[in-house]
Amino acid sequence: MPKTTKITLHTYRKKAENNMEGVIRISPQAESKLYELAAETGLSIRTIASELILQAAEIVDIQEG
Repeated sequence: MPKTTKITLHTYRKKAENNMEGVIRISPQAESKLYELAAETGLSIRTIASELILQAAEIVDIQEG
């Protein structure tokens, strides 16, 4: 796997809820990219979104403020 760059997320005052309902809302641009990846790979949108989140979580750098 090639070397990756960290993804930076800045903290927000409100803590995220962890209700684990399995439904998230994404932007139209993100949805479009998911459909493009699904068409290219034959994978489900759920699989692609889950894999992207799990893999990205390993390279996120969280900064205060």
